Amino acid sequence: MAVAPWAKVIWKTKDTIISGITWLLYDQVEELLGAPSGGSTEVADFWMRYQYRFSDIVSQDDADDQYVSFDILNHTDGQVDSTWTGSDFTNVHSQLYQALQRIGGQLSGRLTISHVAAYAQAFNAVPPEGAIPNGYSDIVPSGGPSWQLALNSPCTGGSNMAPQVCSTVTEETPARRHWGRIYLPTVGSGAVVNGRLAPTEELLYADAIHDAYLSLMGSDYTPVVVSTRANKGQVVHALQGITGVRTDDVLDVVRRRRFKNALHHTIQPLALAKPGDVDVQMPAA
Repeated sequence: MAVAPWAKVIWKTKDTIISGITWLLYDQVEELLGAPSGGSTEVADFWMRYQYRFSDIVSQDDADDQYVSFDILNHTDGQVDSTWTGSDFTNVHSQLYQALQRIGGQLSGRLTISHVAAYAQAFNAVPPEGAIPNGYSDIVPSGGPSWQLALNSPCTGGSNMAPQVCSTVTEETPARRHWGRIYLPTVGSGAVVNGRLAPTEELLYADAIHDAYLSLMGSDYTPVVVSTRANKGQVVHALQGITGVRTDDVLDVVRRRRFKNALHHTIQPLALAKPGDVDVQMPAA
């Protein structure tokens, strides 16, 4: 069955059990092959994770670069299509890149979109219930990128915000607890009014992602939210179709984006004790 734009669809591995009323949230349920287990010779279906690098051209420290990722499933008539070609990679990239360039006008001028890489992603086999082994990974290690491209698109917003201050785009899915979220790079200082994201930029971010997703969906590339756990830790391997995107004016903080190295240190030495000073003992913590 073909997948319509913004459809309430889920692709799940056959060893994933979705219980209760969750089934009722979806109009369409499709199967996705995970990594083989028990001597099976099946080949896992995979999707692509597009990762865009935003280089900090001021610090020139690779540790200060920021990344934004999108998970995209290629399908034909509702069936997963893992035969990604060169045109598939570039078609998806062109839509995502256009969206990020639109948003880039309101992101920190310290940043430049410098690189994109697409990594193949597939689910591991679901372990027996209650027997998740130590070191278990839901996703098969992808290794190097399946496709990559150097880019050069400077962002042009004001650059006075701390790097960890950003805006987000929420990816709505039928299961409210499993909505996705895109943490955009550092917001441009000119896009902030009274500590909030300005209405113009709020609409711009939502429109840019919405338009890219809609175009992709119309060409059988579905942006998805990856789900790996549900019901207090139960392993659930599924890809949910996105039914809408939303933004708001509340800025967020991504702590891992703080500058990794300080440029200056200021240490005020303690005053030397003078004769007659009282030695005060602090209570133990």
